[in-house]
Amino acid sequence: MEKSRVRVLVIGGGIGGGAAAAFLRQSGYAVIAERPRNASPGGLLLAGNGARVLAALGLELAGQRIDAQEVRDSKGQLLSSDSFQEEHAGGGGPVGLLRSGLEEALWDAARAELLPGVELEELRQDHALVATARGQERVDLVVAADGPASALRRRFLPEPAFREAPQVLLRFLSRTDAEPRLVRVLGNGVTLVHFPVSAGVRGGVAITAAAEVGADPAALRGALGPAGSAVLEGLVPGSLQRVPLLDGLAPSWSRGALVLLGGAAHGLHPGLGQGAAMAIEDARALQVALDGASSVPAALQAYEAMRRERVAAVHRAGWEQAEATRKGSLFSSVRGLLHRMFPSGAPDRKLSTLLLGEDLGRLLSHRPELAPLTPEARGVLRFLVKIGQVDGHFDETERAFARAALLEIGHQIAGGELEALESETRFRSAGSLVEEFLGHTVEFRERLLRMGVLLAAASGRVTSDEHKALRDACDTLQIPRETLEAQVREAIEAQD
Repeated sequence: MEKSRVRVLVIGGGIGGGAAAAFLRQSGYAVIAERPRNASPGGLLLAGNGARVLAALGLELAGQRIDAQEVRDSKGQLLSSDSFQEEHAGGGGPVGLLRSGLEEALWDAARAELLPGVELEELRQDHALVATARGQERVDLVVAADGPASALRRRFLPEPAFREAPQVLLRFLSRTDAEPRLVRVLGNGVTLVHFPVSAGVRGGVAITAAAEVGADPAALRGALGPAGSAVLEGLVPGSLQRVPLLDGLAPSWSRGALVLLGGAAHGLHPGLGQGAAMAIEDARALQVALDGASSVPAALQAYEAMRRERVAAVHRAGWEQAEATRKGSLFSSVRGLLHRMFPSGAPDRKLSTLLLGEDLGRLLSHRPELAPLTPEARGVLRFLVKIGQVDGHFDETERAFARAALLEIGHQIAGGELEALESETRFRSAGSLVEEFLGHTVEFRERLLRMGVLLAAASGRVTSDEHKALRDACDTLQIPRETLEAQVREAIEAQD
């Protein structure tokens, strides 16, 4: 596809719509959009996986990066504290932001042509006709990012059972001098999370049963107990917003030239803090799918295939955790005890993993910008594993180096794959493992050899045996021995 000739209409002025417009404009597609209406109020806790995807846009997020959290009971007693750096293998925790600030940054990055009063008139297999103030126009793709109550989904796709959940989300801002960390307050069937968004200002979200409390500060204080009430003392007037929650997962995400993105495709529970992050992941996946496809229909098929399994896992984990943690449940009853037993851990996530069968750490440390192992990446990893095994075993330092090397070339590896490769390479020579790369460029072959040298140096053992394996690989790759010796010297000097 010639990208500049592909016209995309984005409907939905929130985070999902802004991210879609920004990523597609980054690739060179012609993007028009319905002019965003009033900016969303309140704060946003953008999960680490969402923040990492946004890094591909080069955005400087005007917020507060959060590296630690506290859990307190409704009386304010500290139950536990832990570090997001330790919890998220993908690198760091969430970022506290003003929702309006993130939306503005995304739309600024998009540089889309903004039009008032856009309406989708006719949807066809390979294009759509839309009405604008300029008259009727043709577009090649319509991105529906208009939220869980999506009018476009209801109009053009088989309506799934998106149901109203028996809980609501309350968003607010408060002024406080509290420390810049995330605090969870548990109790009375309410979960409150508050977090810094700027100097002296905290965002807050409370998840509670709809029948218990509405957008009334007095009623909310009563439900939250002393710890939550203290947060509300600095409530910014007019910032408290009540948001009904919709639970659903669209059975199909596209029809003709229309595709669903973000909340329009999946109504997630806010307890995992993945709503905005998943919409951003969707936008990036749509960009990748379009860039790699020969046509829009092929791209939409690839986009849904990339996203559906992960989205379904996050959707299921969020709502099942919400049910497990409701007031009166076994989980809710023992949660405080668990936090006291494991004050430096994250028992909510550990117990949820047992109850739900979902590895929440894996879900939340996901690196969506990375591809699964390709045959070439698998070959690189086999070679690195072999160099690490030369002394008879493959230790954690060497495993960490191998994973980091994969990240550098844009790939990730599932938990059991590395162990399987260790068995596969144990009785093969280093030279035989690099034969498949003989057709690659000299630069690639030298880089591959350097990876092996650095792994050997990282473990502190560029011994004669390991050096022999590296020489074997060097000869097979048809690289001069002098190049290998120079790489070894550089690696040793870098450690000194």
